[in-house]
Amino acid sequence: MGEVTATGTVVNSAGEVRDISIVTSWNAPGTTRSLMQLAVTMPDVPAGKTVRWKASSDLPAVSGPCIVLARSGTLAKG
Repeated sequence: MGEVTATGTVVNSAGEVRDISIVTSWNAPGTTRSLMQLAVTMPDVPAGKTVRWKASSDLPAVSGPCIVLARSGTLAKG
């Protein structure tokens, strides 16, 4: 429990400007059950550019591994 932070870099490997979305999921120890997910979207990342990202929050329970997923485009709301 307590504050957690995930950071990293991502490269827009497309040949055009793209939004890049990162979803970070903290799972319960020994399971694939997500305790919390944070999403960060970097809009209009130029082709070939590397950008830094950061996601922070207070975790509601003891966590196991952190899983990071990056995708091109924005995330659907809802």
